[in-house]
Amino acid sequence: MTFQDLGSPTWTSALSDRIRKKGPERATAGEWLRFVLACTEHGVSKDEIRSSGLAQVLLSRHCEQEVLARSQVLAAVALQAVMPRMQLAVDDSFRPSAEWSECAERIEAKQYLKLGLFGKWPASCYVERYRHRSLGWSVVLARHSDLMHAERKWWLVLEPKGRRAADQPDYGFTSAAAALAHAALLMQRQFTKSARARHTPKWEHFSLHGLGPYAELLITLPPWSGNFYSPVHFPGVRNLLVHLRTNACEAEGGRRVLFLDEVQSDWHASLASQAAEDSGDGIAAGRGVPFARDWPLLALKFALWWAGRQGLSG
Repeated sequence: MTFQDLGSPTWTSALSDRIRKKGPERATAGEWLRFVLACTEHGVSKDEIRSSGLAQVLLSRHCEQEVLARSQVLAAVALQAVMPRMQLAVDDSFRPSAEWSECAERIEAKQYLKLGLFGKWPASCYVERYRHRSLGWSVVLARHSDLMHAERKWWLVLEPKGRRAADQPDYGFTSAAAALAHAALLMQRQFTKSARARHTPKWEHFSLHGLGPYAELLITLPPWSGNFYSPVHFPGVRNLLVHLRTNACEAEGGRRVLFLDEVQSDWHASLASQAAEDSGDGIAAGRGVPFARDWPLLALKFALWWAGRQGLSG
C-alpha cells in the first residue's frame, strides 16, 4: 500500500501579507521584532508567528541595531513545514509479470521513424516477441548495429501505442528478462499514477449506508521534529494531522454534496491526553504543534476544496 498525494489548497500567509503591505522598507532587527509581535493586533495569529520562526531569527541571528530590508525579513518567514497536504491510501499491488504472451510479429520499416526506432530495413529489423495481454506493452528483439553500438542483438520496450518507451538505455537491454523487468517497472509506475490504483479505506464499515462514493482523506504535515505516528486509525502514516471520512450524497433539489462522516485528529487527541496527565487540566495541549486550536477549521477548508475538485455543490 502507498499514499497518493492529492495536493492542497493555495496557502497564503497573513504574516507575510502584513509585512509586505505595512512593514517599513528598512528597519533595525529590534524594530522588525516589535512590528512582527504587534501583528497579532491586526489579525495575524500567534500560532502563525511562532510557526514562521521569524521572531527567533530576528532575536538569534541579528543584533538589535542591524538594519534589515523588508525583502530580507520576508525571506526569513519559513512556513513550509506547516503547510499540510492531502493524501489517499491506495493499493498499488499490481503484478503484471503473469500476463505476457509470446509472439513473433515484425514491425514494418515505414513505422521505424514514427516509433522512435533506429535504422532502415533490411539492415535493421525489429520483431515483437512478448506482448502484455491487458495493457498492450511489448518487448521487441532488435537486430541493428552502427558505429556507436557494435552489438547486433538487443531488446527494447515499447509503449501500448508502439512507441519506444522512455527511461531505458538507447540500445535497450542485453536480455529479454531485463527488458521484461523494466517493462513491468514502467507499467507499475503508470498503474500507481492512474485511477486503477484503487483506494483502500479502512473504516468504511462505520459509514452511513446508502451514500457514496466513500473516501478517507488524510491531511499530513511535512517532516516535523519528533515525527508523530498515529497508533490508532492509520498506523505508519507520518505526521497525520487530521483525517476525514467522507461520502457523497444527494441533497434537496438533486444537488450532490460532500458528507462528512467523521473529522478527527489523533495527534491533537494524544497531545490533550498527555497534557491532562501531566498538568491535570489539559492547558498545555498542542503546544509547539501547528493548528492546535484551528485544526477543525483546517479540516473544513480541505473539505470545501476537495468538494470543489470533485465537482460537488457544497
